[in-house]
Amino acid sequence: MHSYPENVCNGNTANLYTLVTSHATPSSVILKGLPNATAAGIEYWLGETNSLNSATQLFSAHNHYTFFFFPRMSSVACGGANNVSNTFGSALWGIDWIFNSVIQQQGYRGVNFHGRGTGAYTPIATGHPLVARPLYYAMLAVATTIGGSNTYVYPKTQGPSFNYTVQGTILPSQISIWTFVDVVSGVRKVVVNNRNLNTTASNANINITFSTASELYENAVLSFLSAPSIYSVTGVTFQGQTFDGSADGSIQGILVNTTVTASSAAPAGFTWTFTMKPASTAFLVICVGQNSVPCGGTSSFSSSSASRQRSLWTYLL
Repeated sequence: MHSYPENVCNGNTANLYTLVTSHATPSSVILKGLPNATAAGIEYWLGETNSLNSATQLFSAHNHYTFFFFPRMSSVACGGANNVSNTFGSALWGIDWIFNSVIQQQGYRGVNFHGRGTGAYTPIATGHPLVARPLYYAMLAVATTIGGSNTYVYPKTQGPSFNYTVQGTILPSQISIWTFVDVVSGVRKVVVNNRNLNTTASNANINITFSTASELYENAVLSFLSAPSIYSVTGVTFQGQTFDGSADGSIQGILVNTTVTASSAAPAGFTWTFTMKPASTAFLVICVGQNSVPCGGTSSFSSSSASRQRSLWTYLL
């Protein structure tokens, strides 16, 4: 099963603005039927001819603890397009595409991006040294956010006691927001993808509110995925770090996080407020009071004593 929102096949052209603003969800997937995919504990790689024919089938398979991988996707079919697939705009697209594959496309266990050689759409280009393209930073950011089998993913409309507001010169359609909670550590994460491609626009003001304040630690940790321009091929950073100039594939620079302290919200809750630039992605980590160490606090508890659960939404390699 393949999914490419744009293509340059047979003389077609691709457009970065269209990619980022009009293709947030892999709606172009063609599903062809796998009627017997219900054996317990089996994992399937959906290929050219064995993909599912309906979301109902996929959920039915999940009910039998059968899981599916999305084997091949990228931004532009037929090798990608320079100044589209290899730019920071493709990372903004990738954030939406991956999270929406997990959530709105009913929870694939893993998603793979197609890539090889030095083609425009490859996340890692071959060479000496290898080159991490902007799309790879999106993959890294997603894996950092929900990697591991204990992360439970909540669609934004179903988050526990969750609300948000956005202020600034930005349209609702230019913002994507997801919330997550790790069922073992209690850590919650909020991802805000700002797809306003007008980089001269004012910063957006983001307000994140949880009404379960008694459970939460007031200091949260904020970091960003960003670049100088949506057309940037280099200069991309995630949490202040970059692969630019790396001779051995290790990420370079000092990890940069910012502490955001919550204000009280009626009737009983916390609100975390921050600003973010156009064409960037924000990652907010919120801890519970009993396990505040990931957010700079001092309290912690042993995960070995916690009940480990697995969600149908959690599977992303």
